[in-house]
Amino acid sequence: MNKRDVFYLVLTVIVIGVFASSLYLQTVVYKYVDVLVRYMETYRIFGIAIVVFGATLSSMLAPFTIAPILLPPAIVTHGAFITFLYFLSGWVLGGIISFYISRLWGRPALERLRLAHKVDYYEKLVPREHHFFVLLLFRLAMPSEIPGYILGLTNIGFLRYFWATLLAEIPIGLILVYAGGAFVEKEFITLAVLVGLAVFITVTTFLIFIHRTKRQN
Repeated sequence: MNKRDVFYLVLTVIVIGVFASSLYLQTVVYKYVDVLVRYMETYRIFGIAIVVFGATLSSMLAPFTIAPILLPPAIVTHGAFITFLYFLSGWVLGGIISFYISRLWGRPALERLRLAHKVDYYEKLVPREHHFFVLLLFRLAMPSEIPGYILGLTNIGFLRYFWATLLAEIPIGLILVYAGGAFVEKEFITLAVLVGLAVFITVTTFLIFIHRTKRQN
């Protein structure tokens, strides 16, 4: 976990605290949610497409993320589990696209996308052994926009990458969506607990991965 990740996690906790204590902010935000809910109910197909497209972009381009904006209205409109499936589809699709951008066009494409410096920073952590469990740990430990671009430069097979990506997105994705549900229901303690759980899983996975990497070296 790098300093940017820690910053965003701490910022999230602070925002939850401020929001929970401010009736004015709650009124403004929930009015916005109601507007988006009415829009998604009126234009359901287009609304679903926006959710999937936004999730796809968020898994390819950090710090861009659509989840805080679209999660609450999507949950109200479609329910938590269906919303999770929409977001999961977008996250996995983004991972596939980033993988093939590197696989087909290599490092020059990453330089055009201004991602080469990020790839260079994390590339030293790429596992030398391509066992599925190690790939899954790598996929869980790294920022979501990084693994596809890095692993696309290796000789890892697509199916192995696909399943590692799918399984890596499920736990944090479920927590994120149900945290959105807690936000909708104004259950701020549950929201804080779920955010804390996501932090615990992320940090623990990163530490396990780093420990295993050092042991191999």
